[in-house]
Amino acid sequence: MTARQKHHPRPLRKAFGCAIALLIIFLPSWNLAGGNTPALSLHPLAQPSTLAPASEPLEVDPDPRATALAQRLRQHLAGLQTVTSFPPPPQLTAEQSQALSELETRYPSEVSISLRPLAGTPRQIKGAVLQQARHGISAVGDPHLTTARTFLRTNRDLLRLDDPNAELVLVRRHTDKLDRTHLRFRQQYQGVPVWPADIIVHLNPAGQVDMMNGAFVPTPKDLSTVPTLDEATAVEYARTGLTDGDKAEVTSSELIIYAPGDTPPRLAWKLELALGLPSQWLVVIDAENGDELTAYNQVMHQSYGEGVRENGVDLFDDPQDLNVWKQDGFLWMIDTSKNMFDREAQGWHGWIQRGAIWVRDAQNQEILIDAPVVYKPVDEQGEESPSFLPDVVSASYNLSQVYDYYQERHQRKSFDGEGASIHAIVRYGQNYKNAFWSLGSNLVVFGDGRPFAGALDVVGHELTHGVIEHSANLLYQDQP
Repeated sequence: MTARQKHHPRPLRKAFGCAIALLIIFLPSWNLAGGNTPALSLHPLAQPSTLAPASEPLEVDPDPRATALAQRLRQHLAGLQTVTSFPPPPQLTAEQSQALSELETRYPSEVSISLRPLAGTPRQIKGAVLQQARHGISAVGDPHLTTARTFLRTNRDLLRLDDPNAELVLVRRHTDKLDRTHLRFRQQYQGVPVWPADIIVHLNPAGQVDMMNGAFVPTPKDLSTVPTLDEATAVEYARTGLTDGDKAEVTSSELIIYAPGDTPPRLAWKLELALGLPSQWLVVIDAENGDELTAYNQVMHQSYGEGVRENGVDLFDDPQDLNVWKQDGFLWMIDTSKNMFDREAQGWHGWIQRGAIWVRDAQNQEILIDAPVVYKPVDEQGEESPSFLPDVVSASYNLSQVYDYYQERHQRKSFDGEGASIHAIVRYGQNYKNAFWSLGSNLVVFGDGRPFAGALDVVGHELTHGVIEHSANLLYQDQP
């Protein structure tokens, strides 16, 4: 019997069984729509010789325990009959409907549009052609950007943006292997970033806009951009909401318009506070009254709890073929075998940024910057040299496997798609039972409390956080 299993005493189980049997028999006679529970009419199973006619049921006194149980069940079932109501789907405003009609007139085709439920802005607009490619003098230099800007400006009423040219700032562009171009814009208002808010305009190989999607809010034109609360006071409010907040280091601070879409936009301070490597908090403080609008730890980790059983696979059993770097009489745990490696880079300093897989050892300390790259002497005299730590072997091998997967299946060079070096740290902390991706540091960290670096799915999970950060850039909150 496990700790969660309990045995009811025999008399109690017997009484409970009798009550359930009575409930099954009585169920057809209950009035679930309301009113008082009637006296229960019992139709017992009898011998054929004594079976009473159906028109003359045997009346017995109801069991008070069964009656009480029936009353509770009646109330519960009546509650279940109440259907939860959901808000109706968002509808286009009159201005949006007119703008959509004009769009369909300019480019006769089926245009589909879906709105964000509470913000009322389009989360996707899609059609065969939404904007023809722009050519001529106005498009010199960047015709794709000119075309995208024309689409956004022309459809300002549909987007519910007063001045798309001023409110949308280009932050990234990408042309994929299908020759489609994707332009990502950040929303702002009077120079203050609206967060989190993005619009992506997609162009086909002919340079025509055929889709737009994103998450943004209508122009917050009734909102002041002058904070009542200064930055220092906002930091103090943020510290009070964190355990050991007085020890937190403020790593960034920015005045924003906080617009998650489900609440009205608010002028706020977006603060990042670090309490060690696995605790890097993002806190948003209302710039008018000091309320905490949101707070979450940005370290992207998956908790692998104490109760999870391992299958007996450890870091020693399976020998693996590794790619290491040999130099100056040492073998360094740096994999330069991938197609992202740039042999023209300026020595090790260049490789730190581009083209290699590095494995470092925290040596059971909570360190990041000073964690050394793992190395060992080259055996050139026939003498036995020390082996690489099993954590290091597993991390290097599995990171290589995950890199190969993204390269072969998705033609993606590293997590950022551009060949950024992959850095990993093993043996982080003492009995630290977790693994995580460090946002902004481009670093995979494996705690020492479990053989995380030996589990390919764990390694793939953590590195995929890096892929998400450098592609969709979803917030690590709620359901990223």
